[in-house]
Amino acid sequence: MCFLSQLKQGISTQQNQMNQFEKTIWLRGSKYEKIYLNPEGNDSDQFGTGVYFTSKYETADNYAMKVEGGEVRAYEINTNKGFYTENNPVNYDKIKELIGYVDKEILNIQLTNWDDDPKKAYFQIFKSICETADNMPDAIQMFEREICNGNRHEFLSCCVAAGVNGIIVSPSREHLSEKWLILYNLKIAYERDVDRRISQLEESLSLRETVNYNFYKDKINIILNPLAEMAYPVEFSMEKLKSLPHYSKRLEYVQSHLQKIASGSARTIFKVDDEKVLKVAKNAKGIAQNEAEADWGTQRYDICANTFDRDDKNYFIEMELARKVTPTQFKQVTGYSIEDIQTFLNLEKQRNTESNTRISPEKKEWMKECYENEWIQNLTRFIYDYGYPYPGDFGRLSTYGLVNREKGEAIVMVDFGLTKDVFQSHYRG
Repeated sequence: MCFLSQLKQGISTQQNQMNQFEKTIWLRGSKYEKIYLNPEGNDSDQFGTGVYFTSKYETADNYAMKVEGGEVRAYEINTNKGFYTENNPVNYDKIKELIGYVDKEILNIQLTNWDDDPKKAYFQIFKSICETADNMPDAIQMFEREICNGNRHEFLSCCVAAGVNGIIVSPSREHLSEKWLILYNLKIAYERDVDRRISQLEESLSLRETVNYNFYKDKINIILNPLAEMAYPVEFSMEKLKSLPHYSKRLEYVQSHLQKIASGSARTIFKVDDEKVLKVAKNAKGIAQNEAEADWGTQRYDICANTFDRDDKNYFIEMELARKVTPTQFKQVTGYSIEDIQTFLNLEKQRNTESNTRISPEKKEWMKECYENEWIQNLTRFIYDYGYPYPGDFGRLSTYGLVNREKGEAIVMVDFGLTKDVFQSHYRG
């Protein structure tokens, strides 16, 4: 069957099934607590850009010994979504989506290397990737080489935006039992204390000799196979939550297991642990807002709280827990007060309308100063890219929270689900 025939028959819809790895603890030899991407790359990056992890302790230990102060570190990574293995055929739709996120200037430069006609060049390069690659990891690596042309950060941004979190491969034919995980979305890895977890496991296993083993089986499995929901109470079942047919039943179930920390007209927020919250929809408005916040493209913006997981129907999403921020803290971290942000956004709305001429020279000068602020730059870029209304909720202190980042404390948006489309569909009229 020819390439065009495959596309017409929609074979890509059959190729969306991914092997699900139960193993979610991955090892890495490093001296750093935080994972980061070497901007220059490494000679050992044989599968392209990304942060490398292994399933084999000896491999991680070998890398740890190569650096002063290195040690084996364990990370919990939910590989159930957005990961591709060598068993996954090329997903044409996903490759198209990746290309769609590439910066236009970068893409145009690459297309000219194939043909003067952009449409012909696009088809040629897309066809080359899909026909040459043996599997989806191969296709993703070809996308990096042929389209991103060595721009590592552009490649990672496109992957995160398209929901491609990483690949899982065998390092060589001689080591098929070992797996390497190459991570693109750096925000979904959580370091775990290996010694503490082993101690927990040994303590739990010792219970078999004194009590009914089946009673503790679930607790032991959580330690042996830590999933994304490991931080939830043992009695809490994500599958049970998903099976409940009504909004009220889902809210009732979550409230019986987790602490409610906030509630609005569309969603109720529950605390999972010291790192995460669960946002549960109360109605169609809540589902729409969950869907907007769960868009993986938002994770490219440092100003957004991290989104860790989502329900397929957007009944709930799992998001980073942020501390309540005071007006003083907001100004200390961002450099501007929340009132300043409200004023700036009102002026920005005015600047983009016919009333632009009414802005005084003094205010225009003040706006120029605001544009130089990195936090405001991130905020306005996010609003522009996603078409949020001005000023919306972005001038309210409750929209933001305080989190710890690698460079220190940061102000992030914790409530950004009220997009222009959501407002017009669910709130207007």
